[in-house]
Amino acid sequence: MIQVNRAALLCLGWTLGIVLFIQAALLALPRPETHLPGHAGVSHWILLVIAVAEMLACVLLVIPETVRFGARLLISVTAFAALIHILHSSFQIGPLLIYASAAWVVFSQTVGVDSIKHD
Repeated sequence: MIQVNRAALLCLGWTLGIVLFIQAALLALPRPETHLPGHAGVSHWILLVIAVAEMLACVLLVIPETVRFGARLLISVTAFAALIHILHSSFQIGPLLIYASAAWVVFSQTVGVDSIKHD
């Protein structure tokens, strides 16, 4: 397996966590002017559930002990968000695919607490 530079991986994880946390917080707001065009017709409670799950995943992503779980959750949330977009005939899911891919890199290159071997 190819190892990624630790500083670059840390930067990717933190950038992903911060950017998506802010986007999720904006999504959770009830004001329609903060929503992106792809969210038209989606019930606010669905957007709120996605936003809260995404914010939780972002927090877990930047905590060293929970980074792998946070990455898994973020991949799941972005997949669900992409499905919602597609079901509402909005096929602009490119950013969601990029976010999921970045979370996958963080997941695959991070040694979690569960995978540390004790002598």
